[in-house]
Amino acid sequence: MPKVGAAKSTKPNGICPWKVFIPCRITLAGAFSWPNAAPPNSLLAKLQEAIFNMSLSLKSAARQTTFHAMSLSLTDPRWNELQSSYGGTEDVIAWLAEAHQEGGLSSQRLGDLINEVQHQGDTSAAMYAVAPHLIDLARRVGAEEALPLLTHAGIIYACSTSSGAVPCPNFLQDEFKAYATDGAKLLAPLLPSATHFDAYKWAVAGLAGFLGHHPFARFLDGLDYYEGQFHHAWLDEPFPPET
Repeated sequence: MPKVGAAKSTKPNGICPWKVFIPCRITLAGAFSWPNAAPPNSLLAKLQEAIFNMSLSLKSAARQTTFHAMSLSLTDPRWNELQSSYGGTEDVIAWLAEAHQEGGLSSQRLGDLINEVQHQGDTSAAMYAVAPHLIDLARRVGAEEALPLLTHAGIIYACSTSSGAVPCPNFLQDEFKAYATDGAKLLAPLLPSATHFDAYKWAVAGLAGFLGHHPFARFLDGLDYYEGQFHHAWLDEPFPPET
């Protein structure tokens, strides 16, 4: 996935360098719960369960007949009812219009857009209208460009149920829900193209967001791979070597 943030630190220090790939800090609170002294095997068991549940959800999504919802038109006056992280949605509308006209978003513009609706991990009402547009744009571009669009869209879904998240406006709820299935179907075949660890991690998190496994997606925020070992922000020590 193209880098859209600051240069990556080479030392985890217990913190996942999420800013490099996703300019949105996902809230970890409430993702899972277990005692601080729980062994890593407890964490692994929860990981295995989450991955198994994701596979079942993906099979279910593949069997569903897609409801062809439409993203909120950029000329719809209801954009005036939505707030971004900075207030109005004028820039959001302009950037989306530019993207639809040019057939895609540059890495820089995508970072600007996500920052506008999820500044430093905040949620906003506007993000619920943006996610379907990202999915629509992903249909029109190649796999390399579609991967970050769908990953960011899936992360929006994962953030939508985090503690303190701005709720989805009533007039966007059906559209937002309907697009999740399309997002999952489009993103799943692209996972093999995410060869870098961070890109793959965030793509899986995005897929989990589309499939409704939001706690698992938020858990992945703290996961990092450093010097041949897995680390997590919740643990003081890396996972055992045999993990």
